[in-house]
Amino acid sequence: RIVGGNPSVGTGHTVAGRVNRVPSVPIRTIGAGGGSIAWLDDGGALRVGPRSAGANPGPATYGLGGGDLTVTDANVLRGHIPSSLALGGTVSLDLEAGEDAANRLAAEAGLPVERLVSGGLEVVDAHMERALRSVSVEEGADPRDSVLVAFGGAGGLHASRLARRLGITRVLVPPLSGVFSALGLLLAAPRADAARTVMLDDRSGDLARATADVTSEATARFQDMFGHPPSRVANTVDMRYRGQSHELEVPGDGGWDGLAARFHAAHLERFGFDRPREAIEVVNLRATAYGEPPLDWGDLPSLETKSEPVGGDGIWQRDSLPAGFTLSGPAVVVEDDSATLLEEGDRMTVLDDGALEITY
Repeated sequence: RIVGGNPSVGTGHTVAGRVNRVPSVPIRTIGAGGGSIAWLDDGGALRVGPRSAGANPGPATYGLGGGDLTVTDANVLRGHIPSSLALGGTVSLDLEAGEDAANRLAAEAGLPVERLVSGGLEVVDAHMERALRSVSVEEGADPRDSVLVAFGGAGGLHASRLARRLGITRVLVPPLSGVFSALGLLLAAPRADAARTVMLDDRSGDLARATADVTSEATARFQDMFGHPPSRVANTVDMRYRGQSHELEVPGDGGWDGLAARFHAAHLERFGFDRPREAIEVVNLRATAYGEPPLDWGDLPSLETKSEPVGGDGIWQRDSLPAGFTLSGPAVVVEDDSATLLEEGDRMTVLDDGALEITY
């Protein structure tokens, strides 16, 4: 979840049943990728993931010997990924192998093939919906106030349905969405972190000095790691009402009154109440030193389009769609490393930066 341009970061997130006290973005990984395998549990219920076919042999439709039905296979069989599409520009799809995998599982489940394939996608959508709720509703944020950004090779195939489930009315599929995570690594600023447990309250006069100390520590650590000083340093604090066992991280700029106001507001947003008359305390001081990223958006190649949009029969080539182009679903917009599905009632517009905006 990103608010005001800043990713949500905190401590106390649960990973594999264990509490992580290291500051981190609350990412939910759920084993619902394109290689996730559909299977039946001991009770005959249809499950998807976390077992995966991986990249080799991969989904059955890769034609590399995989025999299990996967999410990618289900999307191909439903027509969400055109069977004529060469994935990555080189991998031809084997529709017959995908059909064989679906037929075997359908026979085992005693279901018609179409119902089994649709059910598999419904299961994986439910997994993703639950993950989205865990980083929004469970964190005190209303997803209906958000924009859903979809990336990865198959993110755009599920985004519209997930948005409808959550009441989100706008989806964005950014340019280069199939390699967006790799691109993000190159656009991310190098950083060094420092933290110090201080246990201060409003009667303590050591806040400014302790903040300066942790800031100096982060600056020195950055210098040691990268050989030059950082371009900026940001401060945050972990605060709580006295006696609580958990903290909230808030921006650390300004004096005590500013910190207290931000903490009360954050507590109200996260938990639905605040206690302005309660004593509060600073548990940890944090500082992050930032440098300049290896790449900037201006370094990326311009997104040139062909003179005329290329498409028909509901399938369109993304790199041929100019800014301002609109399209109504059902349709599929494809490129070498990803595909975007428009459901019935969806309306897509190509924005000036090449992102696809989907509303309904």
